[in-house]
Amino acid sequence: MLGKSIKANLDAKVNASNLAAQRAQNYTLRTMPLDTRNYVYAMGQGMGYQPSEITQKLLKNESLAEMAADKGLKLEDVTPLYRPTRATLSRMQQRNA
Repeated sequence: MLGKSIKANLDAKVNASNLAAQRAQNYTLRTMPLDTRNYVYAMGQGMGYQPSEITQKLLKNESLAEMAADKGLKLEDVTPLYRPTRATLSRMQQRNA
């Protein structure tokens, strides 16, 4: 009986610790500066990942270099693939002008 109580208490502490770690990872992703987040997602899409896959990998604390290695690429060879938003299109037009 006492053993079950200790095990239940230990399991609760492990679950709380895992939840705290997950919240910290989510906090990092949510508080990342917008330009940095856009760049990270653009690099991930340039590697061939879908945005949902990029999010999952970031939540697992994978770096861009690790994502590139998973695809057999070098990070310096990856070209960012930005979504075609108004801001992106206007920046592209300014560069081409």
